[in-house]
Amino acid sequence: MKRLLFFIFITSSINVCGQDTLIVFNNYKYKIGGKLLVDHSMDGSLSGESSFVTSGGLQVVRRFGNSKSSLESGAYLMSKASGSDFSRIIFRNLTIPINYRYDTRVFYIAGGPFVDYLVGRKNSNEELSTTYNDRKLNLGFNLTVGIEKSISKQLNLLVEAHHFNNLTSYRTTHRGYFSQSFVNNGFSIGLNYKLLQ
Repeated sequence: MKRLLFFIFITSSINVCGQDTLIVFNNYKYKIGGKLLVDHSMDGSLSGESSFVTSGGLQVVRRFGNSKSSLESGAYLMSKASGSDFSRIIFRNLTIPINYRYDTRVFYIAGGPFVDYLVGRKNSNEELSTTYNDRKLNLGFNLTVGIEKSISKQLNLLVEAHHFNNLTSYRTTHRGYFSQSFVNNGFSIGLNYKLLQ
C-alpha cells in the first residue's frame, strides 16, 4: 500500500510537471478548498508499529500582497493511530495548522506549528486498553511539499507530501509533557478555489 501511494504521487507529480506548472491566474488574495489525506501513522512512545489512516479537512490560504508568500491554515479531522493495522487505537483530532507557505514556479513548501484537540477515540480490538489517559490538547509541527496546477481560471488541483509530528505526549501519565508521540507521514490531494481580486 505504501509503495502504491508513493507511485501514484510520483506519477501525478511527473504528469503535472510535464505540463505548464505556472499558475497563470495569480491575481488572488484568498484560496479556499479541501484536502483528503492518506497517512502512515505511529505512536513512537509505545512501539514501532504503524498503520494507515485517512483524514480530511478545509484549507484557507491568504496571500501577502503580490508576493510568493502566504499564510496557510484550515481545520482538519486528523486521524492518528497507535498500534498495527490489525490491533490499533485511532485518535480523531480537530487539527488547526498555522503555516508559512512559499510558492516557486514549480512547487510550494509550507510549514509551521499545529494544535490538536482530541474529539474521539476508536479501538479496533476490545482487548486494547481503554485507560489511555488521553490529553485533550496537543502541539506539534508540520512540513508540506506540494505541486499546484490551475485547471480553470479559479480552480487549482494540488498534490502534496507531508509530515506531522506531535511534540506533546497524548498520555497524561507519560513521563514529561514534551515527549515522543505521534508521527504521520503521507500524501494528500485536494482542490483550491481562488477568490480573484
